Amino acid sequence: MPKKRAITLGTVLEHMQHMQRVLMEAIGALDKRVGRLETKMDGLETRMIRLETRVDRMEVNLTDQIDAIDKRLDAIEIETLPKRVKKLEVAMHV
Repeated sequence: MPKKRAITLGTVLEHMQHMQRVLMEAIGALDKRVGRLETKMDGLETRMIRLETRVDRMEVNLTDQIDAIDKRLDAIEIETLPKRVKKLEVAMHV
């Protein structure tokens, strides 16, 4: 059985210093983990910004394409509407 040491101020100080070292090591490890998380979050933020930019560009392209289709449909309607009216007039004997 180990010999029991008397609890002195020196023993308490030693114990407190050891606990302080353990705490500082734990804080250091936690700080490293937080640093890695911050780095990953920065990377994610960058990727999200790029993705948002791509989505914005796609939205503009789709809007342009829809506008072009709409104009083309309007042009077709303008071309075919008089013909349809004539067919209706003929059918109704007007």
